[in-house]
Amino acid sequence: SGMGLSTRLILLEKAEDVSAISLSSCCTVRDLQLLGSLEEPELSEKTGGRHGILFKGNASKQAGSPELCQVENCLIRNFTGGGITCTDTGYAIRASMNVTDCTILNCGAGINISYFSEYHQFSGVGVQNCYYGCVNNGGNNMFTNCSFSGNSIGFLIDNSRGQSRNNSHGAAVGCTFNHSGNNEGVGIRIL
Repeated sequence: SGMGLSTRLILLEKAEDVSAISLSSCCTVRDLQLLGSLEEPELSEKTGGRHGILFKGNASKQAGSPELCQVENCLIRNFTGGGITCTDTGYAIRASMNVTDCTILNCGAGINISYFSEYHQFSGVGVQNCYYGCVNNGGNNMFTNCSFSGNSIGFLIDNSRGQSRNNSHGAAVGCTFNHSGNNEGVGIRIL
C-alpha cells in the first residue's frame, strides 16, 4: 500500500523483460503510481517486455498459480508491455485478479490478458493513449464500467491462428471505446 500518487515506483530504464510489481498469492496493491519510464515510450503493435503489474502463473505446466489478488486505485504509465499483464494463470476461479479504480496511460497494452488466463475482473479502469487499450485473449474475464480512449486499438480479441479453443468469452458491461488512434484507429477488433 502506498499514499496515492505521491508514492511512485519507477522501473530502472535498462531493465528488460521485467515488471515493476510481480504478484504472488493473496496480495493487494493499492494507492501507488507505477512508472516504466519518466518519458513516454514509443509504442507499436509488438508490445515490449516491461510490465507495470505482472500476474503470472504456470498453469500450462499443471502447477499452481498465484491466487486472489487485488489492485486498487493505482496510476500505471509508460510501460512498453502491459500496464497490467495476466499470463498463464489457468482456468481456476481462485487464480484470479480483481482490479478497481485504476488509470493506465501510455503502455504497449493497457490490460494484457494472454491465452490460458481467466476469471479476472476489471471495474472502473480507465485506459488511455496505449497501443492496445486491452488485449483479452483469455476466457471468463469481466470488464465493468471501464473506459478505453485514445488507444490505437481499443479492445483486441485475437484467436486468428486458433491459439486457444477456450478464448475470449466473458463480458464488457457499461464500457466505452472512444477516439481510437486519433479517430483513425479501431475501437474493438476481433480476429
